[in-house]
Amino acid sequence: MEIKTIEKTIKLKLIPLTKNDINQLYSLLDDYTSMIREALDIIIKNDVRSRRKAHELCYRVLREKYPSLHNKFVEEAYKRALAMYRSYRKLLNKWKRLPEKKRKKISSPSLPRVGENRVVELHIDTYKLERRHGFLILTVSRGNGTYINFLVMEYEYARREIKGSKLGNSKILVDGDNIFLLLTIRKDVEVEEHRNKLIIDINEDSIDCLLVNYDKREAILFSIKHDIRKIRTNYRRIRKKHTR
Repeated sequence: MEIKTIEKTIKLKLIPLTKNDINQLYSLLDDYTSMIREALDIIIKNDVRSRRKAHELCYRVLREKYPSLHNKFVEEAYKRALAMYRSYRKLLNKWKRLPEKKRKKISSPSLPRVGENRVVELHIDTYKLERRHGFLILTVSRGNGTYINFLVMEYEYARREIKGSKLGNSKILVDGDNIFLLLTIRKDVEVEEHRNKLIIDINEDSIDCLLVNYDKREAILFSIKHDIRKIRTNYRRIRKKHTR
């Protein structure tokens, strides 16, 4: 047996404890979205590629503009903006490597933009889970001594998984009138190692798999065809249509 650390995300419904808690959550969501938008503008304008540079250009600007927010929300905001820009750069580079004839048929990727945002990233330093009078309570530090409290709606599987696990950076998702905690947990498990192997190679137009069966002394190679470029092109077309 081998001990490995696995990571899971558990979705749990949240109930704000007071009217002020829900007002504070929506205020945090608005501020967080604004920070992502402002950080993205800075990153695009300066063609920022590294987290160090993003921190240098974004942190002080956002911290001065949003002094009442926990500093970890500032960091998570510019990290998310940087991830969006990096994703755009990756798609742009792939587009540039296409033959000229194909490039003429496929429009270049659009610069990322922040539309409606429903997610607040929670650094591990900004929240805690604790049991009070038998109920699981989530407390989020908004910053400047302000805390947002939620009742966590548990279920049996989640209770078993959370017990004895280490918590990681998580998220709050606001989905219409519903609020959810996307809780990241890490735990050590015993893994039985098998001799047989499945090797997977993901390409632009196929997923190639090699199954090595030592018990039967055979190897099987098979492919799954796909057209990821067509999927991405259609996705960009749909996104442009709905953001006009």
